[in-house]
Formats: sequence, structure tokens, C-alpha cells
Amino acid sequence: MGIRTRQLELMANALAATMPGLCPQPRNPYFFIGCGRSGTSLLARLLSRHPQIAAYPNEANELWHPGSFPWHRTLPETSPIWVDPYAFTASSLARRTPKDDRRLKATFGIYQRLVAGKCFLNKSVLVTFMVHKIRELFPDSRFLHVCRDGRAVALSAARKEALKIERFPEIYEPRGIRWPIEALIDRFALYWQAHVLEIEALKQQKTLAEGVDLHELTYEDLCADPVHELGRIAAFMRIDPSEFPEVPPELVSSMNHKYREELDEQALARLSDLIGRGLELKGYQRSPTANLALARRS
Repeated sequence: MGIRTRQLELMANALAATMPGLCPQPRNPYFFIGCGRSGTSLLARLLSRHPQIAAYPNEANELWHPGSFPWHRTLPETSPIWVDPYAFTASSLARRTPKDDRRLKATFGIYQRLVAGKCFLNKSVLVTFMVHKIRELFPDSRFLHVCRDGRAVALSAARKEALKIERFPEIYEPRGIRWPIEALIDRFALYWQAHVLEIEALKQQKTLAEGVDLHELTYEDLCADPVHELGRIAAFMRIDPSEFPEVPPELVSSMNHKYREELDEQALARLSDLIGRGLELKGYQRSPTANLALARRS
């Protein structure tokens, strides 16, 4: 985050806190949904380079979940979202107040006004299970969903959480979630699948419609051809794709090889069975052998 971006964020937060009723509302708001460790940060970084996109510089989880984030500091206590995303979200929404809603909208609106972007964009990986609330707050909201192979997500997320557990055991131990890496991998695999199933349910319910208020892409396609995928997103956001700066090759590189290299065939088979439904829905091969063969060809 640059110095100017940080200054604008602080200014937006200060104005929204003191005079939310006088702040403008965000125009053409776009929000990320989907599971973390799926390429969301990469995509947000690429999109933020477009001059017509006012990309909020952080996830704003303290605004989306003011009474539940960070989870270990809440009273009454809240478990992390990856343990039970539905319970976490329900608890968070129950704690929200009209004041929280006004501050969220005001912060986003004033930030967009300060940046002067045609579209507002916020990347958070903690809002998939509250789309109905987002729609209540932002009736014209539209959504971006970037999906990645759930096995790669599970390994990446579990390793990140394992580092936190190692560093802060006193937070996890009393809550009974000081889990070994194998249990974390399984838990994050199921968490990834919960995102997939929730978004599919929203589509089935006609809450979201692909190409209308939802645009989906895969991490794998983004890494393989970022210019093409950014062009598709530009069409969805109704902005000029030619205004995207050239994508540096070193910025986009798939990390999926890690899960294929670091998980043995037994672990891959277990994960493939555990989240088979989600993998099939998103077009990923369930067979570890098939994925290894695909990796060698790509």
C-alpha cells in the first residue's frame, strides 16, 4: 500500500466515523466473494491498477464484522470463520447495528470519491455467506468470484494458519482448535467447498446470475492468460480493458504445483474424496493421477 493510498484510507475512515450521513454512497460497487488463498489478492492487485477502479486498499473486515473481527478478541467469543462459516456469519450479523451499516457505506463512498474511480471494488474473503446483507446495503452490487483448486487452497490456508497456531498457542489451545496440520488441511478443504456450495446455491436461488451480477473465473485461467481474463472482467465492469497496464510476467505465476509436489497420493486421494462435490462442480479432476498428468502437460 502506497503512502497516498494509506492517507486516503485514513481520511475516508475519519470522515465516515464523524459524519456518515453526509458522505456519498459508493457508485457501481463490486465485491469479491469466494475462499481465501484462491488468487483473490493477485486479482485485486491487478484490478487496482486500472484508473477507473477505486479499489479499497484492504479487506475492511473490521467494517464488515465489527463485533466479530478479529475473532479471538470478541466477547462473547467467536470461533474463526473457517471452523463454521455459517455460525460465524450469523453471529456477526446479529451484532451489527445501523450505525455499523452507515459507517461501512460512508467509508466506501468517501474513499471512492477521493480516488475518483468509476467503479468501487472491495476484496474481502469473509463475506461470501452474507450476500443478502450486502444486497441490502448496496442494492446495485455486483460480485467477482475467483476459484482455485480446493486442494491447493487447503494446503496454502492450513500452512498459514499453522504458523499462527505455532506463534500464538495461547489463543488456539483454550478454544480446542490447536489442530495439527493434517486436520487443518481437511478443515480448510471443507471450508473451500462451503464457499463453492454457497455460491452455487445463490445462483440456483436466482440471487446471483452469471454475467448479470456475478462474474466467475478460475485462478488457473488467470495465471495462464491474465490479459484475456482481465478483458472479460473489464466487459463485466463496463470499463475500458485497454487502460489496464501491461501485466509483468513475474506478477502472475501459478503456485498449484506445490500441492501436487508436497501432498502424497494418499493425502490427495483423501482430499479428493472429501471435497469431491465441490471439485466436480468447478470442473477440477478428482483423480490425483489425472491432475498430475495435467500438470505435466501444462
